[in-house]
Amino acid sequence: MDYSQQVDRYVFHKPLWRKVLPVFLLIIIWMIPAFLWKGSEIQLPEPFNTWPQIGLDWLGKANITLRLAVTAAAAASVLLFFWWYKAFEILIISADAITRSSLLGFRNTLRWVDVDEVLIDHLEARMEGDVTARKTLYLYEVPKGIFGLRRRMKINNRQFDGFEDVERIAVLVSVPAVAERLRQRIDQYKKPATFAVLEPGELFMGILAIIAGLGLIWAAFYEQIWMIAQIPYVWAVRPAVIVVGVILFLFGIFRFFYQQIGVDAERVYIMRYRWILKRIPIDSIADIQIRENQMRIYAFVKDPEVPRQVYKTNKYVRNRGVMLRLIREIYDIRRNMDNTPIPGIQSIPTSNRG
Repeated sequence: MDYSQQVDRYVFHKPLWRKVLPVFLLIIIWMIPAFLWKGSEIQLPEPFNTWPQIGLDWLGKANITLRLAVTAAAAASVLLFFWWYKAFEILIISADAITRSSLLGFRNTLRWVDVDEVLIDHLEARMEGDVTARKTLYLYEVPKGIFGLRRRMKINNRQFDGFEDVERIAVLVSVPAVAERLRQRIDQYKKPATFAVLEPGELFMGILAIIAGLGLIWAAFYEQIWMIAQIPYVWAVRPAVIVVGVILFLFGIFRFFYQQIGVDAERVYIMRYRWILKRIPIDSIADIQIRENQMRIYAFVKDPEVPRQVYKTNKYVRNRGVMLRLIREIYDIRRNMDNTPIPGIQSIPTSNRG
């Protein structure tokens, strides 16, 4: 990581092995065409003098000709050159934006004011620890256009040296920027900002469940399938298939009515899609605890001195860091307003009437 005080930016480079490995593999793959071309002229001392001919005979039996070897090596060289070119990519983080710059100057820039969602994915290999874990930072742009499309920038710990610094700086800069924009939107439109309590891939599994449910229901009423299958006790199996299909269909539909956490200028809402299930005044919140993937909210409900747990979830909360920052900002603003003394009313002198 390089830091320049003149331009106030952080620069991250890719690991050295990403630049060296493609060159090494390029030499290896071109050794086969070179061996087929000049292998017969290689003179080695005994007992190695027969090895070139043995290698040429084996390649001949495998139907690997010089033309085929050159073609395959050329195709692989194109991929390796592209990999080598990507190895010189640098990541630039400044106070205004995050940029991926390539060797020829092509840039992919995402401004912090346009970031809408910050996600950190931490995936550990089974029976292994944090050393081999794959960590990925996702930055999503504000949806734009009629279809609400948004760009995504993806950075993982195997792409750039010093990923921990990338993650820390990106979160420190982007999370407050997104929270501030959401707070302004809340003040302007008087609508809560929502955060989905949704595991990755949950909606996709819901779609598969709907398709499987409809497929089972259709199969239960399709007579030719049962005539071909010749399943005993059809009178009991077919209703069971219908029941399973209906359960899968309803399960898939229910996935789309996922839970949400809403935040506005006064309350935190626990919602099922758009229906409000619980209201938690922000002024009453005592603590929000995060332990791995579990989140708990404690608030003063009845006893003003003893907080109680009012919400708990083990599911993944999308954009959780922004949500916590937003709640903290609103909580501090409300406390500062409560602590601000009310200015005294100046007395207006009464005029004497003649």
